[in-house]
Amino acid sequence: MMSKDSIYGNENDLLRASGSFDVLFTSPCGDPSKTTITPTSQNPASPATDDFSETDMVFTYVPYTVVPAFCPLTVSCTSFDNPVDSDQSCDESFAGNVIKHSFSTTDYTMTGPGNYKMVVTVSSGGSDASLNPTFDVVHTLTDPCLTAVVTSATNTE
Repeated sequence: MMSKDSIYGNENDLLRASGSFDVLFTSPCGDPSKTTITPTSQNPASPATDDFSETDMVFTYVPYTVVPAFCPLTVSCTSFDNPVDSDQSCDESFAGNVIKHSFSTTDYTMTGPGNYKMVVTVSSGGSDASLNPTFDVVHTLTDPCLTAVVTSATNTE
């Protein structure tokens, strides 16, 4: 193959240029067009019922799937619909994908029996709703007085 000489000649000086520029790489984890979070079934969706026994009501989060897989997911309690006077709140974190609440007789006098919903958000960091799906965990508290047993002393006269 024959080499072709430049039309500008071979004796010209090389032209060189230099400069600087910034390259900005953005994480795809906050972009709903690049990231997908797929919910998994939370089984059971709620802990067992309790009668203010101070026993931990344990909920174990089943991790959601995120694509791309390197996007970290943050799991947090975003609301807990309980009366203001109760000491139960969303202050707890999911340590090891587990969250625990316990309810005492003090909670009974302040809140009473019923269903109390905790809203949990799973987030990849973006503001789009598809990157912040939620699910509910319902704590069912029963009235311990309904199953109370009253015993009386027997008279031995």
